Amino acid sequence: MRARILVAVVIAAAGVTVGATMSWADGGAAPAVAGVVFGDTNGDGVRGAGETGVAGIAVQLKDLKGGTYADAKTDAEGRYSFAPPVPTADYKVKVYGTDKLTLTRPDVGGDPTVDSDIDWVTGLSPIRHCTETACDGESDAGLTERRADIAIAADPTSVNFPAQGGSAVTKIVYTNPGTVPKIGDSLSVEIPDGVTLTPKPAPDWKCHIDDFPALICNTESVLVPGAVSMPVEVTVTANKALTAELEFRMNGFYRDPTENPADNFAKLAITATR
Repeated sequence: MRARILVAVVIAAAGVTVGATMSWADGGAAPAVAGVVFGDTNGDGVRGAGETGVAGIAVQLKDLKGGTYADAKTDAEGRYSFAPPVPTADYKVKVYGTDKLTLTRPDVGGDPTVDSDIDWVTGLSPIRHCTETACDGESDAGLTERRADIAIAADPTSVNFPAQGGSAVTKIVYTNPGTVPKIGDSLSVEIPDGVTLTPKPAPDWKCHIDDFPALICNTESVLVPGAVSMPVEVTVTANKALTAELEFRMNGFYRDPTENPADNFAKLAITATR
């Protein structure tokens, strides 16, 4: 059987590689891994009317071990394409957000031709397979305004004890009202004199009391936009008559310039009388 020779033509614009088209030397068409990156202005994960392509977005063609075969940037219409370096193989596409844009929720709406196919945590597409004549469907990605936000709230916000030694349970509820998935976080609260805090074990959180003293709780879980984490349950015990206020703090996206720090705090008022 005569071997077919693969010929690549690199397309460049303003010095930036947009993608590559490939054909067989005998004139037959070669397959392409392709897709479009669109501006998802309402953040619903579906390309609606008037939502146009986004130019200049970085895209990579990856092997299944994480190696990079090729780099590209989207063209003026938001499109990209790669010629598979090995015509019959499996690949993934990785799409990168920007300082102002983040990936939207994937696989919503029931129509794969208009939704976003890229995982909004990893930035990777599902596995795509190519043969010598065709590749799997396109890997499209939606980008929406980047708004990092983590919010916490105490429930209840105040406890009253009729006598020292009284105790009550408060729950710290942790939500993501932003558009950016949050991976891992830390919750802390200083413990005033006369108060004992006892955290309840929870699947998503690991808590301990340090020497400060303070209660520290850490999570490595991913909290996607719109989701609510398992709450941190803390038993509060008053060891003497007192009036105090606990301020729970969540680090949130403290390194992200789009973060709203106002809702990273939750207060619990404590009153204990003899």
